[in-house]
Amino acid sequence: MTDLGFGATTRAYNGLPVRRMLGDYVKLFKPGSIEDQRLAVRLGLIADEWSNRTAAQGRYLGEELTGEISRRFAEGVLRASGLARWTQAGRWAHGMQLMGAITDARGKAFGQLDKGFARLLDRYGIGSAEWDKIRATPVERDRGVDWIFPANVEDRQLGDRLLEMAAREADFAVPTPDVATRALISDVAPRGTWHGEMVKSAFLFKSFGISLLLQHGARAMQLAPANRLGYVGGLVIGTTAMGGMAIWLKDIAAGRDPRNAADKPFINDKTGEWEMSPGFWGQAMLQGGGFGIFGDFLASAENRAGGGLAGTLAGPLVSDAQNLAAIATSKNHGGAALKFAQSQVPGGTLWYLRTAFDRAVADQIQEQIDPDYRRSWRRAEKWADEQGTDYWWAPGDSSPERAPDLSNVAGAN
Repeated sequence: MTDLGFGATTRAYNGLPVRRMLGDYVKLFKPGSIEDQRLAVRLGLIADEWSNRTAAQGRYLGEELTGEISRRFAEGVLRASGLARWTQAGRWAHGMQLMGAITDARGKAFGQLDKGFARLLDRYGIGSAEWDKIRATPVERDRGVDWIFPANVEDRQLGDRLLEMAAREADFAVPTPDVATRALISDVAPRGTWHGEMVKSAFLFKSFGISLLLQHGARAMQLAPANRLGYVGGLVIGTTAMGGMAIWLKDIAAGRDPRNAADKPFINDKTGEWEMSPGFWGQAMLQGGGFGIFGDFLASAENRAGGGLAGTLAGPLVSDAQNLAAIATSKNHGGAALKFAQSQVPGGTLWYLRTAFDRAVADQIQEQIDPDYRRSWRRAEKWADEQGTDYWWAPGDSSPERAPDLSNVAGAN
C-alpha cells in the first residue's frame, strides 16, 4: 500500500497527474488486463520487465537469489502473494503515465512545459533541441489514444534515454533497492565471509527502508531548502497515511481488529493511572518508511513474531539459530520442532492463507503435541492488547467468533 505514497510524491515532483494513479495500478494489476500490458510492452517498458522478479525479490530479500531451488521457491511465493504482480503493475503504470504525458505535451515548446516536467527532462539531458526531436516523432494510435513510442524516435540514443528515464523514475515511484544500496551493504558485508553473511542477515528485510533513505533522501538534498521541505513533507504525509492503511489490513489478515487510529489517554487497569494508547501514527510512519516491524516496539517489548529488539536488529538468521537451539532445551521437543518447521515452510506467511491455516490446522495440531502451547496464545492476546486491538479470530479457535470490528479505523473506541 505504501507504494501509492511514493508514487504520488514522484508524480507530483515530476509534474505528472496524481489523481489517475490508483486507476492505473488497478488496470494493470487485475487479471485479464492483457491489452493494457501489451501497450506497456509496445511502449518499450518490457525492457524493464526482465527485472520484475529481481525487483520483487530485491524489495523483500535485499538481493536476488541465485540458487535454483531457493530462487524458484522465493519466486513462487512472491508471485502467489501478489507482490511480484503489484511491483510490476506499479512500474508499468508509472512508465505509461510518463509516456502519456510526453505525448500530450508534444504541442508545446520546451519553455511552455510544466516546470516540474521540464526539470524531469532536463535531469536526463533532454533540453529544448532534444524535446523538439521527441515531439516531432510520428504518433501511433492504440484504442483511440495517441502515443509517442520511444522506438519510433528518429534519434535512437534519445529514444533509449526516454526508456532510461522511465525505468529510473519507476525506482522512485516503486522503491526497489538499487545499485547504491546493494553497494553499501556489500561494502560492510563482503559476500562469502562469516562476518559478511551475519551482517547481511541483519540487513535482510531492512534493505527496502535503507533504499528509501538513500534514494529519496538524496533527491531531497538536491533541492533548494524551501522545496526540500515540501518534498519531504509530502512524502512523509503520503507514506504515513498509506502505512496506516497497511497496518489495518495486516491486522485484519492476522485475525485482529484494526488498531485504534486515535492516540487517546486511557486508565491502566493494573496501575489505575492515566496512560496514552499506543502511538498508531508513529507506527504508521515507520511502516510507510519500510521499517514497520520496529513500530511494534513503540507499544510493546516484543514484535509481532514474539521477538525482542535485539533479535530483530540481528536478523532472521540469528533468530532461526536461537529457535533451533531452543528445541534441545525445550520440555516438549516435538512441539518446539513443529513450531520451528512451520516457520520455515515456503508460503507459510501468505497473507490470505496464514491465519486460516494456523487457526484451523496448525493450532489444533500444536495443542495436541504441546500441552503448554496455550501460553503462546496468551502472549499473542497480550501483544494485541498492548497494540490497542483485539482478536476477531483468536488463536486456538477453529473458526472466527465474529466479523472484524472496523470502528477503530475512525477512532470510535
